[in-house]
Amino acid sequence: MGPTFDGRLGVDVAAPGEFLITVYAPDSHWATFGFNKVQDGNGHYGKANAVSAAAPIVTGIVALMLQANPELDQLQIREILRSTARSDAFTGDVPNAVWGYGKVDAYEAVMAALLTNAGTIHASIVVSGEVPLLSFASTAGLTYKIEYKDEVDDPAWSLLEDGLVGTGSEIEYFDESFGDSARRFYRVGID
Repeated sequence: MGPTFDGRLGVDVAAPGEFLITVYAPDSHWATFGFNKVQDGNGHYGKANAVSAAAPIVTGIVALMLQANPELDQLQIREILRSTARSDAFTGDVPNAVWGYGKVDAYEAVMAALLTNAGTIHASIVVSGEVPLLSFASTAGLTYKIEYKDEVDDPAWSLLEDGLVGTGSEIEYFDESFGDSARRFYRVGID
């Protein structure tokens, strides 16, 4: 945990990694230890923890994201995982050196992957009073644009804002033009 040697955030998202049950191949190294096996698992189930448990969870989520949208690239995947991660009383304000952007959320990540087109990333939306607040994880130095449409089946997107420079943390943007629209659909693109 903590920042990298050159000061970058060392954690993107946090995943469960303590007291998990996983599958074992009966002849695997881990299955040879009786204390690892779960009762009545016939040697097929055992305990896992730490990065050995957390990394496969995130890898599985990425596999589901790619099944939902095979066109995603690595930058889009990272941005989706960051922007859909949950924060709560345990994580505190995110991003931070312990939790990264928060707790990984498989459902939200896969849903965001379905909505992500080539060159776009997911933005979470919170309605603050009458004005939507868009929030998305950004990479320092990249430039972003926000587009919208009022009908989901409308093929055309309208530009809301461009030239937003990434800071390496969350970018929040209020859509002051929302007005009397009943609803609005957003996408965030990388310029």
